[in-house]
Amino acid sequence: MIVAVIPALDEAATIGGIVARLRRKVGVIVVDDASTDGTADHARLAGAIHVVCHSRQRGKAAALRTGFAEALRHGATGVVTLDGDGQHDPDDLPRLVEAARRQPDALVVGDRLGSVEGDRVPPLRLAGLYAADWSVGRLVRRSVPDSQCGYRLYPAAMLRDLALRSEGFVFETAVLLQAARAGRPIIWVPVRRIYLRGRRSRFRALIDGGRIAAFLGREAVSQLRSRHVAFRTSPPAPAPPPILEV
Repeated sequence: MIVAVIPALDEAATIGGIVARLRRKVGVIVVDDASTDGTADHARLAGAIHVVCHSRQRGKAAALRTGFAEALRHGATGVVTLDGDGQHDPDDLPRLVEAARRQPDALVVGDRLGSVEGDRVPPLRLAGLYAADWSVGRLVRRSVPDSQCGYRLYPAAMLRDLALRSEGFVFETAVLLQAARAGRPIIWVPVRRIYLRGRRSRFRALIDGGRIAAFLGREAVSQLRSRHVAFRTSPPAPAPPPILEV
């Protein structure tokens, strides 16, 4: 059973429509991160199977952790995550589900940049995405098409093994690194790009982008140090055999 988890903060204008469209395909859990606009009530009226309310704002990572725990409690074998502001299209869900069906142990991630469908990405945001993708790719030694997309499908076994303390938008980047380093398959599938005009994004380019950059920088330094220690402590290579003249 696949369950959708939606972290939401003051998304009364959009959460009902998203839940209504998703519930035709999967059960929906909404985690209301202490909204003040009635988000939780709109989610319930739209048919969410469960709505969890934080008593204070704890951030996206905490909301995701709460949602993961609730989904596993409901017996989910896979958990889809998407945002409550309308930037992820519920109609793309079957693509993620089909990819997970083909490879059940894989982390499935939406790829907004490889698709020609959807809105134009703002230049500053696009530059940040490319920089993050390049940095994550260098750390995991593979091509990474879209490291920042929150539209994902997590296998339940992966969620049970998560032990990350990262907060905010850094959490999803840390999850991606952990999955790659553990050798878990990662599949990217094209999803529609939606950029909301007239609404302020929860992602703050300077603050959240800076935190992701700092996290990736620390990871790169840690990786370099590990390689240096491994090189210093590895046994010397055996001497080549002597060259005999005959």
